[in-house]
Amino acid sequence: MHGDIRSCTRSERGFSLLEMVVVLAIVGGVMGLVAPRVASAISGDSPREQTRSLRQWMAERRIEAIESRERSQIVLSFDVRDGLVAHSGDVERVWPRWKLPPVGDDGKPAKSVEVSFSGDGRSDRVSVTFGERDTVWQIDFDPVTGWPTMAAARGDER
Repeated sequence: MHGDIRSCTRSERGFSLLEMVVVLAIVGGVMGLVAPRVASAISGDSPREQTRSLRQWMAERRIEAIESRERSQIVLSFDVRDGLVAHSGDVERVWPRWKLPPVGDDGKPAKSVEVSFSGDGRSDRVSVTFGERDTVWQIDFDPVTGWPTMAAARGDER
């Protein structure tokens, strides 16, 4: 008697090396495209997270103005290399990866924008807008209380 001779069809043998390399290349390409967006979202570098952080910082300055019953002046300065720098008295905050320039009252990109809160918490501005072209974020100030809220004016980019 002879031993069992089994015939192996292609489907029973598995994948070829070439097929595995192609699949790994496709997976690597997809990961390369997705990873920067995921890392940006995790690190808080997205325009949404940066604007949310600035809104919170401004809300804290508003509360300080109410507690001290004195006007609080905030200057937001933007530079492509340095990002966004916010000054309020002795307090400074920097967002080094800030990508959206502030928009001035004339609707054009501005180097700096000023916002102040009175001792009762009201703001002298209706809103502060950041962005260009397709992506615009805005911080609106409640006309009665001055409380800052965030809105995507255009292009909800994450």
